[in-house]
Formats: sequence, structure tokens, C-alpha cells
Amino acid sequence: MRDADLVIPPHRTSFARAEKLIPAALALLWAICVVGIAGLAVGVWPFALGDVQWRVQTAAVVLSAVPQFTLLLTLISVAGVTVGQHRAVRTAAVAFFVLAALLTLLVPVFALDFLTQRHLQAVSAVDAYTRDGLRIGASAALLIPFMLWAGRRGWTAGRKDPGAEVGEGHGLIVGQR
Repeated sequence: MRDADLVIPPHRTSFARAEKLIPAALALLWAICVVGIAGLAVGVWPFALGDVQWRVQTAAVVLSAVPQFTLLLTLISVAGVTVGQHRAVRTAAVAFFVLAALLTLLVPVFALDFLTQRHLQAVSAVDAYTRDGLRIGASAALLIPFMLWAGRRGWTAGRKDPGAEVGEGHGLIVGQR
């Protein structure tokens, strides 16, 4: 046996190191999601559902956070698939579905409340208010089909391989020495 046969290729060792790091990264990403949800909950706390201005501001805050949550869920899905954390991928897929359902309900309500609140703005602020509201509402509405697609793909990618055994490699390959 030659010395070259004993050398482990560097890409295998660096992936093994990454496999040790990714579960910690997954935990950190989930923690960031929980902190973000807690921050949103505290920001909208004194509920005033009867006040149109409160509803518009609350919906704007929630809708503005959607791209960040989408990115976090995407990173969780990618990291989970990379190391075979099927539960993390499935949980992220469910979170995508829940977020898409929430947006499907929230965007029309935001649009109607926004139109009601728009005519109460000062004439000099109407253009900026309109642009900001359109940006927030349209970006959230645009992400809904992508979240549904990512949730569907994540749900199928989160299935365990029926032939994969826990802790086992690929086994003996025909022609292997």
C-alpha cells in the first residue's frame, strides 16, 4: 500500500468538520427565529384591534419581517438537508406553510386598512406613505407562492431515505478493494 492511498482527501475532512458545526448553526437559526417572533409579539402587544392605525402599523411591522423569516427558514432547510436533519427540514416546511397562510390572510386586511388610513395622511406625506405601503404589501404578497413552493419541496426533501441506515456508510461497493 502506498502512502498516497492513506491520505484522506481534504474535501472529506472539511465536510466532516462542517457536519459537526451545522447542528449548532441549526440551533442558532431556530433561536434567531424565536427571538424574532418574540420581538414581533412584544412590538404589537397592547392589542387595539378596533384602531385602524394600530392595525396598519402592526401589519406593516409583521409584513416587513417576512423576508428575514423566509431567509432564516431557507437556511434552516439547506443546513438540515446537508446533514440529514429530517425533522429540521420538515419543521421548516411546516413553518413555510404557516407563514404563507398567515400572509394570505394578512395582506388583504393590510391593503384594506391601508386604503382606509391613506386618506387620513397629510397631503405632503401621502406619496411616501403610499410607496412604503405598496412596497411592504407587494413584497409580502410576492413571497407567498415561493413560500408554498419551498414548503412543498422541503416537505418532500425532509423524508428519510428508506434504504439509509443510521450511522452506516455506503457499505461495500462492487469492485472496491
